[in-house]
Amino acid sequence: MLPAMDGVKLAIIGFVFLCIAMPRLVRNRSQFFWGIILFLLAMIFQTIGVMLGSSAAARTVFTVLDLAAQIMAIIALILSTGGFTLKEFAGDLARAYTDLRDGQQEETSLVSLSNQPPKPQYRVDDNEEDEVEISEGGHKRYVLNERQIPGDQGAPPAPTADSQKSDDKGSIPLA
Repeated sequence: MLPAMDGVKLAIIGFVFLCIAMPRLVRNRSQFFWGIILFLLAMIFQTIGVMLGSSAAARTVFTVLDLAAQIMAIIALILSTGGFTLKEFAGDLARAYTDLRDGQQEETSLVSLSNQPPKPQYRVDDNEEDEVEISEGGHKRYVLNERQIPGDQGAPPAPTADSQKSDDKGSIPLA
């Protein structure tokens, strides 16, 4: 009856089985089980719609209910694996919508996940002229006038020979 919707159901079933096989993907079990319940409810709505095939109005009602249950199941499964609440998810969707509609207004900031301090940031001074150096091969090399941003800590100091561990025993012995 609904061959186009069967692909969505197949994707949901595959995702559920993946989460069962790899349970560490699920962060919120109650949302995961709600997703399964909503999916089963969608299957029941589709079955009732097929059984009442002679009545076009009833078939339409159960098709709409089937579609709504599938959408809610997908959202519940996304929330269960992402560890979001519905309010956080709605806020993320609203921000994504405004970014797509208006273009991204904010500058993206990247957060380093390592323990190393960030590299220094430089700005190019447009007021000063760039230096041009000509190498031996006749290639031009442009040296940009850069200045360090105030308050930036800069890159960590380069390791010295004393600070490096001397675990190197030379090459691999062949004999």
